[in-house]
Amino acid sequence: MQVIPSATRIAALALLVPSAFTQQVIVVDAAGGGDHLDLPAAVSAADVGDVLLVRTGSYTAPTISKGLAIVADSGADVEVLDPTVVSGTPPGEPVLLSGLTLRDHSWWAWHPLQLKSCEGPIRLDHLTVKGASVGSFAQGNGGDAAQVVGCEDVASMRSTFKGGSAGEDPFGDSIHGNFISGAGMRVKSSRVAAWRTVFEGGDGSAAAMMLSSAGAGGAGMRLREQSELFGFLNLFQGGRGGDSLDFSSDWCGPGGSGLLARASRAFEQACIFLGGEGGSATNFSPPKDCDDGVPTDLGRPLVALPGLPRGLEGPRVLREGEVGQFTAYGTAGDRVSLAWSTRTAFRHAPRLEGGWISPPTAIALEPIGTIGGSGQLQWSFTAPDLPASKEARVAYVQLITRDATGGVRLGSPISIVVLDAGL
Repeated sequence: MQVIPSATRIAALALLVPSAFTQQVIVVDAAGGGDHLDLPAAVSAADVGDVLLVRTGSYTAPTISKGLAIVADSGADVEVLDPTVVSGTPPGEPVLLSGLTLRDHSWWAWHPLQLKSCEGPIRLDHLTVKGASVGSFAQGNGGDAAQVVGCEDVASMRSTFKGGSAGEDPFGDSIHGNFISGAGMRVKSSRVAAWRTVFEGGDGSAAAMMLSSAGAGGAGMRLREQSELFGFLNLFQGGRGGDSLDFSSDWCGPGGSGLLARASRAFEQACIFLGGEGGSATNFSPPKDCDDGVPTDLGRPLVALPGLPRGLEGPRVLREGEVGQFTAYGTAGDRVSLAWSTRTAFRHAPRLEGGWISPPTAIALEPIGTIGGSGQLQWSFTAPDLPASKEARVAYVQLITRDATGGVRLGSPISIVVLDAGL
């Protein structure tokens, strides 16, 4: 384990605690140990730039229209029910959602994360999002895990989006066709970047009623209406089609596409695309199988970006003086640096075989070391002290490598929230 000498962290620490910017913390605790019991009231009370630190519990989803960070505390199990909506955020006011589990438990299959008409950056780190499901003996399409409409700068890191299951059609697919399971993410007129994220379509529910048709698998991601996707080391997995269980029906559900795109552009680096398996009519001998989903169903060619992705793993939340462990993944001989920033804005950087999540003019570079033969480099980082007037600092940290020939490459980013030790 390599420990960074304190002298090499001066630039990063100076960037973490600029004196002109204050981020206060609002503690949200369903058990009563914080400033608020639930998220909507805390969001209403917060000022732009505040950090909402959420402790273990189940919470009502908020509507967010200003720049905030909503962050699950280290080790906390935080579940947010019903649609979390981020809408109409102004330019220059980033929203960070970190460490949360978002789901919708309503039977009408809403979408638990909705991003609408946001001019400010949206950052999603370590989220688990599950769309609402419609089961067997019920009708309806599954809910998308996330919907993004009219947003210019959405970036996902280390997250999982799983669409909800579709119900069965009691009239059979000869009349109405199969109900469709939700997508991991549905994107319309927006620009999305993603690193190390899973987008998975929902699985169709089984057809258990006489002459009904099973639910179809959902797409891992659906892109529509001049959207753009930049994907780095992600998995796009179509959902499985539902089985037909009733002896009188052979209407199983087809599998979903890994990536379904119409009138949109998709750029990918080392991503995996898998179609979902088609369902079966299990009461026939041999069983009748529905069509598998295709890995990609595109209106335009998929653009493969050159290079091998470099990965970064590290803590989401640290308190002053706490030691966090980092790991960089890459090629033996790569020299590793970190770019630290309190600002965030996505920009594709073809020459660096990646994309910036922070403006390159607003970063501090921190040399770390060299990746060995294992393809990994591990080191520790001690969170700095914050000034007395500061309770938190949100930083976006991105991996940068330089190989033996001098070539510079961008790797994946993470977010880190540094908190006052008393919180």
